[in-house]
Amino acid sequence: MNCDGFEIAQNISGELESGSSKSSSDGCVLAPAQYRSPKTIDEVTTLINVLPKPVSIPCLIENLPAPLKIYSVESTGSAQPSVDSNNPRIFIIINNVIVSVTPKGLGSQVVEFSQLISSTESVKGEIKFPVVSELDVAAPYEGIRAAFGTSCRDCHMGERSVSGFGGDAYASSILRPSSVGRQTALKMQLQTAYCKDSDDPFRCKMLRSIFVNGKAQDSNFP
Repeated sequence: MNCDGFEIAQNISGELESGSSKSSSDGCVLAPAQYRSPKTIDEVTTLINVLPKPVSIPCLIENLPAPLKIYSVESTGSAQPSVDSNNPRIFIIINNVIVSVTPKGLGSQVVEFSQLISSTESVKGEIKFPVVSELDVAAPYEGIRAAFGTSCRDCHMGERSVSGFGGDAYASSILRPSSVGRQTALKMQLQTAYCKDSDDPFRCKMLRSIFVNGKAQDSNFP
């Protein structure tokens, strides 16, 4: 790391610690506090629905409770592939819900959800962004529907139908990401600092929503 990079990292870290950063990824309106710490996929849908439309992925992230707990990993072979190590798949862990995003590439316009129901199983969902109108509570589950279940069963074993969710929901095995290819929050803070809106505005907004406004910190994957 060169000296300039180290200085930028220190400046970003100072903003995170002091909470003094006034940057906003895309001028998001914050939802009332009672919506901003979702414990289920259905509550994430409710959060999206109370926000002014259109809702972008950075705006959704800015409405999640900071500091964000994250696990970032280069994962080019997943259903939501990362482009490279500078644009990893980022898992945001909120209560029993895991929200996954990536700042660039084919998976960057989709948010994937996983709601833990045990130490080995989770219910999955997916929403495409931007969201331009109110969502049906079943939308996350419809986004992954396939014949006789979901598209997730190609990788997640033991898929079964479960009740108690806003749509036709299915639980399947949890696949925990490998530590190989893990990217630290510090590295991604540097990527955020160097990101130029003139080159890739969406990527920069996404990174700022997580690593500046979201004050992201590394966490273990549950």
